[in-house]
Amino acid sequence: MMTTKPIYKINWEKAFGDSYNYGSTIQFLEDSVEFSNPLMSPNLAIMTWYSKRHFANDRAFPTLPILVQGHEYTIKMDYNVQTVNGAYWVVNFYGTNNEQIDHLNFDDLEGSFFYPSDATHYEVSIMNIGHQKINFKNFILIDHAVATRVAISVNDKFNFVSIKPLHEHDKVLKIIFSQVNVATETYQLNSLDENIMFWRLNNFDANKLNDLQILQSIREWWHLLVQDDEHLSLSVLEHILFENNSGLTNHALQHTLKDQVDTALKLDESSLLERELYQIANQLQKNPWLK
Repeated sequence: MMTTKPIYKINWEKAFGDSYNYGSTIQFLEDSVEFSNPLMSPNLAIMTWYSKRHFANDRAFPTLPILVQGHEYTIKMDYNVQTVNGAYWVVNFYGTNNEQIDHLNFDDLEGSFFYPSDATHYEVSIMNIGHQKINFKNFILIDHAVATRVAISVNDKFNFVSIKPLHEHDKVLKIIFSQVNVATETYQLNSLDENIMFWRLNNFDANKLNDLQILQSIREWWHLLVQDDEHLSLSVLEHILFENNSGLTNHALQHTLKDQVDTALKLDESSLLERELYQIANQLQKNPWLK
């Protein structure tokens, strides 16, 4: 069993203090942030995330996790830029007296780095070159060794983070119910051999059964799984493992999911969407967790 490894998903907070606001248009969309300032000068930071803040001065908390000195990490950015090569991102490292001791620039959306042995804190910034518009979703920060062994997919529309082993693995499916804060979401990974969906309860409303929030997330997750394994049968949903790391009780989650399954089993199967939800519900109703 491997040592627990955290996966950090970093978001763009609605607080405007860390972004470049002069003349900027910033829109918070359903699952992304749209930033536009075509007149912005090159090499200025569009948005910055910090691992160290002084609340008395900044009135803000850190938005990056603490890293281990000498350890290698990978960052995977998820943003699109109108104007080719209109932006890049940078990691700045600082020492005890807040002096900058090193920095790394990245043109690609993915990059790796060693956290310096004399660093005490760091910053990550998206920098302007000459963009028209940027659509930012999030970025993932993870142990580099883990990043080489799993594929991480984020779906903010359906509130989940998916972990898929890249190599030979067990045919185990696991759903972990989680509650996380807005700026930095942390997911603890205990295995590299399981297909895992971390399902976020942040915007979950148990009273909206007709939305079938959990079942729709499972459907989207299922499509990710079968991209690499077209022979994966829906029957494995009967044996899916559920783990609850949220503030809700198991009973509350079981009751809600069972109600959603019962609702989906009454759907008209004429449309592809409803037929898929019906098929998923039909398998899940056999799962011992719902008994």
